[in-house]
Amino acid sequence: AGRVRHHRPPTRFHGTPTELRQLAAPTLGQHSDEIVAQTGRADQIHELRAAGVIQ
Repeated sequence: AGRVRHHRPPTRFHGTPTELRQLAAPTLGQHSDEIVAQTGRADQIHELRAAGVIQ
């Protein structure tokens, strides 16, 4: 992880900041539980994690 350079937005509006916020990418496995639950397999989360399928 490091800094990424971006171009300034092409339009500027009075009273609106032009700098971009630094957003971090999700960590590995950060949303695994939510994604598995959305597939209808919430009851298998512990089993999938134990088998190394998700983190």
